[in-house]
Amino acid sequence: MRRPTKLRRPGVVVLTVLGCLVSVLSLVTVWGRNQILDTEKYLSSVTPLASDPVIQDEVAGKVSTAISTRLDAADLAAGALPPAASFLAGPLGDAVEEFVQRETSDFVRSPAFVTLWAELNRTGHTELVRILNGEEAQSVSVRAGRLTLDLGPVVQAVRDRLVAAGLSVVATLPQIELVVDVASAQGVERAQVLVGHLDLLATVLPLVAVALLLGAVLLTRRRWTSAAAVLVAAAWSMVVARAALAYGAHLAATHVPARVASSEAVHAYYGHLTSLLHRGATLTGATFALLAAALLVGPALLASRRGSGPSGGRRAAVVLVAGLSGLVLLVWPSPGTATVVLILAGSLVVAAVARWLPGLAGPAGPAGPEVIGQST
Repeated sequence: MRRPTKLRRPGVVVLTVLGCLVSVLSLVTVWGRNQILDTEKYLSSVTPLASDPVIQDEVAGKVSTAISTRLDAADLAAGALPPAASFLAGPLGDAVEEFVQRETSDFVRSPAFVTLWAELNRTGHTELVRILNGEEAQSVSVRAGRLTLDLGPVVQAVRDRLVAAGLSVVATLPQIELVVDVASAQGVERAQVLVGHLDLLATVLPLVAVALLLGAVLLTRRRWTSAAAVLVAAAWSMVVARAALAYGAHLAATHVPARVASSEAVHAYYGHLTSLLHRGATLTGATFALLAAALLVGPALLASRRGSGPSGGRRAAVVLVAGLSGLVLLVWPSPGTATVVLILAGSLVVAAVARWLPGLAGPAGPAGPEVIGQST
């Protein structure tokens, strides 16, 4: 009977680690399924981009540059002015470019742009799903190994605005195409292979994660402190997942070429696109932490009412501190490095004090009653 007891603790550790890993993987899979296959959830992530000043400036810059380049206001003014006034061509060209930039900026900050952005992304997402299913699409396409999005409707809306404002020469310009890179087509090609299994994985993986964590809890012989420790580990896996998302935003902002988008725009786009993933990690981790706290505080209060001392009080206090520190990091909107270090340092100090506090050792003499079962 000793061998199963010796294997119990490693089994709990293995199941807990696997449960944490699968929990993070299932969170990403569910988010990915929703972003790829659910247009409404995708729109809830990208629609706020139209109201983000960073994204507005990025779109306005690309659209105004596309129109000004095709218009070539300086050459147009030079051809219209008499030779004696040719020196005015440069200032007139600059004035026209500023006018185009101002009108474009005003448009992307208007409700009309928000509506157009939502329609454009709805169409683009629908056609992206078609691409993933191997069907033909129009607004979204794969060119030279890149997934691209056609912003032609935005350009046309700005052209109409410029004509209405009096710059009628814009109406004579040929059609202006503005296609921007969205992602590497290699990822899309891989997704085409996996999209058929994505919905199944998004359903199965959360169940596997729950089974692994539940198995770890049951293997502890249902001792409350050990069960709470498993849940705290799961909560901290969500803290790590949020940290990985923040690091991913930094990598994306530094690796996307400036000709494609500014680092600020990439960071803003990444943040909005993963907002539901952040929210899911926060909610899942907070749930684990609160359940762990309930498992620790509930039996302690019950033991106190019965007049018995806490069983394993020191260990329970350490687990509780770890759970609460993870909860703080989860609900903190955007903790900086200094904030994280201070929270972790404070938690270590409190845990160390709790670990050696004599009052948490339990009653003198015979050990306090186990709440359920034996220790791991």
